[in-house]
Amino acid sequence: MEKDVPLLVSKSFEIHFSEDKNSWQTGTNHINFEVAKEMVQNVLRRDRTILKENPQKALFILGLERRLETSIAIEDTSNSGKSFEVRLSGVCDRIDQFDGVHRIIDYKSGSVNQDKVELKKTANQESYEEAILTNKRKGNPNQKHVLQLLIYCYLYYKETGILTDQAGIFSFRSIKESPHFLKLPEDIRKEDIPDFLERILKQTIADMLDKNAAFMHNKDSKYCAYCN
Repeated sequence: MEKDVPLLVSKSFEIHFSEDKNSWQTGTNHINFEVAKEMVQNVLRRDRTILKENPQKALFILGLERRLETSIAIEDTSNSGKSFEVRLSGVCDRIDQFDGVHRIIDYKSGSVNQDKVELKKTANQESYEEAILTNKRKGNPNQKHVLQLLIYCYLYYKETGILTDQAGIFSFRSIKESPHFLKLPEDIRKEDIPDFLERILKQTIADMLDKNAAFMHNKDSKYCAYCN
């Protein structure tokens, strides 16, 4: 597989640039091409290292860039209690099975450490739902990877009926430590994830539908950092 990386990445770049090879032979696009090759090779090397360290264990790839979809029933309290459905979907980078353990892996080009995938709350937070939602409309950035992994687990369960054993982030900046797996508190089991996440999703959507609360710009955001 590692030997096939240059050819396969080349084909991907050809598709992206409408078969115009000159678009990525030089300059920034060529740098991106070389970086892409290195990232793919790093993933394969890491998997190979793990298998060498655990020769008695087997690794099976069950899905790559797999789209997962489901719907959730929401009660609109502002409209005479009528209910409606909200469709949820996401593309999961990788679903695999290692030594019989179902895993969901998300690839990140940025830096992620184990602390970023641990579900925890502060002393003044009453619940783990609050720890993720913070001020309802303003999510906790320190828990964004936790929330993302929980959503993938939820979607996979709703579509397949399988409770994911592990969900984690593979960071290209911390290859040797990757994947960084989601760590839940002792009082939250994988069987609790569907109900736990549904409460978070329903609260988020209810807040969005609240006519008495205005949508406000996040003053701490950097969305406009590169605008003229």
